[in-house]
Amino acid sequence: MQQFKYMVTWALHICLEMLPISSSTHADIIGKYLPAFAINDTQAAHGPTAIVFLLYIAPFIVTLLLKAEWQRIWRWMVAGVIADAVTSGIYVLLLYAGSDVIPPEIGMATTGVLLIFVANTVYRKNNVDDPTYSGSLWVGLSQGIALLPGVSRLGMTYAVARLQGWSHSCTFLFSCALVVPLYATYWLVLSGGSIHVPSMVDSVLMCVILTAAYGLLWVTDYLLATGRSWCFGLYMLVIACVIWMFGINITV
Repeated sequence: MQQFKYMVTWALHICLEMLPISSSTHADIIGKYLPAFAINDTQAAHGPTAIVFLLYIAPFIVTLLLKAEWQRIWRWMVAGVIADAVTSGIYVLLLYAGSDVIPPEIGMATTGVLLIFVANTVYRKNNVDDPTYSGSLWVGLSQGIALLPGVSRLGMTYAVARLQGWSHSCTFLFSCALVVPLYATYWLVLSGGSIHVPSMVDSVLMCVILTAAYGLLWVTDYLLATGRSWCFGLYMLVIACVIWMFGINITV
């Protein structure tokens, strides 16, 4: 029974990461009202989460390699290093300064407004197919801001990159790629690469969870590609209002 609860919370954590709705805030709400399924082993789940994102961007990487588009490969790599370096710098600063500088409902509302704004202003208008170096600085900054309570990493990086003129495909793939080295490092350093899967049954269940998470990421990709980021934005505004109105104490 204990292992079943572990797998359920593990699945919740991974699947929440596939949506631009602030996984940490939702994880805390689940833990508060469904304590039996509190997500308290996030280190172990970060590695498999990175695997899902890596699998999602793998076809794009293979295509670039097969076409030997070395200039594009170099641009994506450098832009990714720039963005993650900025994020890492902000992470170090928040370790000393503390991340609880804003209430979660403010972070959720901010991300929600940005997603709604993007849906109504840049849908099918922006067409830059490769990340720009200047834009990657802003994306890295937005990913660092997503360390604050209530701010969605995927939602914030997507909105900011789109506002830089990047196409949906470029934006979504770049946002997925950015998190792979960060989550993989976090997983290896803090949990020692452990995912606590003691049996074959749990291993099969884990594969099912990863497959479901991949499908959920595809759905997110589709909704954002078709200009429906406002759906996620509206949802986050509603949840932010509920947290504020009922005084729900969120600690993330």
